[in-house]
Amino acid sequence: MCPNMDDDDNLEDFDFVRQLHRTVFEGFYQGWYNTRATMLPQKCFGDWMDDSSDSIVQVFESLDDGDIWGISHQMLRDSVNDGMDMFFVNIDECQMYRFAYNNYQWCMENPGVCF
Repeated sequence: MCPNMDDDDNLEDFDFVRQLHRTVFEGFYQGWYNTRATMLPQKCFGDWMDDSSDSIVQVFESLDDGDIWGISHQMLRDSVNDGMDMFFVNIDECQMYRFAYNNYQWCMENPGVCF
C-alpha cells in the first residue's frame, strides 16, 4: 500500500485497469497528434463500464468457485453481451477508427515518407 493512502483511496482492480487503459490511450493520442489537449470523450473507458463489469465478474466468480451449474443461461448471456458492449462501445468512443483513417490518409498523401 502506498503511504498516505486510506483504504477508501484504493481502486478496485477493474476500475484501476479501466483508468489505466484510458490514460494509455489518451497519452498515445496526445503524443501521436503532438498536443496536450484532452482528445478522448468521457465515455471512452468511462464509468459506464463499472456497471457492465458486474455480470462478467459474477460469472467468473462462479467459475472460480467451481460452480459451473450455478451459471444460468441468462447470466452467461448478460455477461457476454456486456463484454461485447464494452469492446465495441470503446472502439467507437475512443475514436480508434479516426486514428486508423488519419494514418491511412496521411500515408496515401505522403507515400515516400510513410514507406
